[in-house]
Amino acid sequence: MALFEQAGFAHVSCRTIAAPMTLPTARHYVDFLRTSAGPIMALANRIAADRRPALWAEIERAYAAYASSDGWQGPNALLLAWGVTTADEGAANAGVST
Repeated sequence: MALFEQAGFAHVSCRTIAAPMTLPTARHYVDFLRTSAGPIMALANRIAADRRPALWAEIERAYAAYASSDGWQGPNALLLAWGVTTADEGAANAGVST
C-alpha cells in the first residue's frame, strides 16, 4: 500500500478476493499461462529452448494436484486496492462529486 501512498493516494485499503480458476484439466491452465501470462513467459524464455518442454511438463505435473473428478480448480486471488487522491478529498469536503 506504500506505493499507492507514494503515488498520492490517502486512506488506502486493500482486500483479497478469492477467485479460483476452474478448467477441465491442468493442461488447459498451462495453455492459458502460455498464451496470456506475460511475466511467466518472460521467465520461461530465459530457459534454453530445448529445455522448455520439460519446464512446461513439470508445471503441468505440479498443477495436476488441483485436479478432481469434477475437473481442475486452481487457487487464485485478486487484490482489490483503493484510495482517494487529494483532489478527491478536497472535492468531497466541498460537497462536489468527482
